[in-house]
Amino acid sequence: MKELDKLNTQFIKSKEKIAKIFKDKHSPENKDKRLTPGQYLTEKFPVLDLGIQPDFNPKTWKLEVTGEVESKTFTYEDILKMPKTNITKDFTCLSSGTLIFTDKQPKKIEDIKIGDRIIGKDGKPHKVKNLFSKEYNGKLIKIKSGYLPETTVTPDHKIFVIRAHPGVGKSKSRRRKLTFANDPIPIWIEASKVHKGDYVFFPKYNYFKKFKNLNCNGHKIKIDKKLAYILGWYVSDGSKGSSGDRVVAFSLNECQKKEGQKLKENLELIFGAKVSIYERGKANYITVTSSKVDLLAKFLKNLCGKSAEFKYIPDFILNSDLEILREFLIGLLEGDGYCPWKIKNHRSKNSRENFIDITTLSTSLAYQMIMAFSKIGVPAYLVNHPGSVRDAYSVRVHSFEQIIKLLPEEIEKIKIKINRNRYWENEKGFYYPINKIEEIPYSGKVYDITAEGFTMLSPFVTLDCVTHWTKLDVKWSGVLWKDFIKYLNIKPNVKAVMFYGADGYSTNDIIEDLDNAMLAYELEGKPIPREHGWPLRIIIPHLYAWKGSKFLNKIEFMKENRPGFWEVRGYHIRGDIYKEERYS
Repeated sequence: MKELDKLNTQFIKSKEKIAKIFKDKHSPENKDKRLTPGQYLTEKFPVLDLGIQPDFNPKTWKLEVTGEVESKTFTYEDILKMPKTNITKDFTCLSSGTLIFTDKQPKKIEDIKIGDRIIGKDGKPHKVKNLFSKEYNGKLIKIKSGYLPETTVTPDHKIFVIRAHPGVGKSKSRRRKLTFANDPIPIWIEASKVHKGDYVFFPKYNYFKKFKNLNCNGHKIKIDKKLAYILGWYVSDGSKGSSGDRVVAFSLNECQKKEGQKLKENLELIFGAKVSIYERGKANYITVTSSKVDLLAKFLKNLCGKSAEFKYIPDFILNSDLEILREFLIGLLEGDGYCPWKIKNHRSKNSRENFIDITTLSTSLAYQMIMAFSKIGVPAYLVNHPGSVRDAYSVRVHSFEQIIKLLPEEIEKIKIKINRNRYWENEKGFYYPINKIEEIPYSGKVYDITAEGFTMLSPFVTLDCVTHWTKLDVKWSGVLWKDFIKYLNIKPNVKAVMFYGADGYSTNDIIEDLDNAMLAYELEGKPIPREHGWPLRIIIPHLYAWKGSKFLNKIEFMKENRPGFWEVRGYHIRGDIYKEERYS
């Protein structure tokens, strides 16, 4: 015990020495560097050890493998004969143009600013703390889910995924039931390892912020369901009419007399406007003039966008309570939506086509609609280039059960009750299947961010800042763990591994954390210096450095996970840097 206490004291002194080196590293010029959450930037790779740096003789050094495995011993020469790999890890990224969901409008990742609030895995907004970018030349992974827009990421960018059941010989619906039969646990998987058919996650938007009134040229306008209905109509179908900015116009089809009357009454009540309805053939037009609130058209354009391709949902609607948001969506649907069962003698009245459809030229509005529908518990399906409208998006809601969440009064009008769901839902959100994965060449900038919670919707849940070391661009060479274990006969009951060093140190790691690990014997193209773990050390990029044992001379495969040297002294049993798992 005295020896352990001495080692403990030596290690603490070593940490204090490094802390002094890092003390002034919070300067503004370092704020946008590729840093691990909560870490400092250093120009030199830190030396952390127990105060012991054992000698190494290549002729006598051996690596012992024991435990739940056929016991083996490897010489240094044996390790050098194994397949050699180089890795350089800092952070993983998204390509330019990738849209990120925020609590307002979606933004391209290169346009995100510090302080913006991006949506995380919990369905809530989180402030952006840091922004990163770097030049990249290589392959990107393009992933398209059946419901969401596609995204393009670097191969090591991590995605929140449920692995699909193989379902050999089974239908897609049967495979989906098998996949989710026992409440599977989602895992973080690098984009290069995701498979077609796996399920990505989209949370139900879960943010509420109460806005009571708007100010329009000195007039207070109450934010309620009536205003939400008007704004929904304006976003979908409203436009500036003639006479400058003193007129707003809406168009209705022949079946929308009831909706037209409701819109007219709301406009008159809220804005004190003169509202006229004109019939032209099979179409009706509503014109709003002489509003008591000056410049009504400018007011609406400032709230919702100036033209069809730039329309968006105001944040005070998107973040409002469910009743106000639902009324906005109803106005949006009635203004420019498509409901087959509402059309007289339509072929789909007795078909399987139970859906609603809203088409828009606005990318922002399409993304916001996905969020808005998720907030009321409805999965929305984004279709690019629907029909003959080549530059538009179509946002659709399928199935009887989902439609009545938005339009409960239509329950008696929908004759066929067919569930054609291709997703899985729980109380937190929706899991959507991946339809397509492809590799594409890319040369240019890639981007990443750090935000509270370390996750983001882009457009499904991915990990944001995936920084691995405080020393950037460290080049390691050695044997990948997945190559090393090919030389072993491991028992199927293994759950964890204990790594031992010649300095008396040990650390535990679960099997799942070793997928990207390396048994490293070179640093920057040369044999690892003694102070950094000579002759062999384990490198696990996504865990804190203390989880990688130096001076490695023994590996034990275990049935159950158990704590190592620092874990029994209060350090975290796993040490995930993204969750800042420092202490237990």
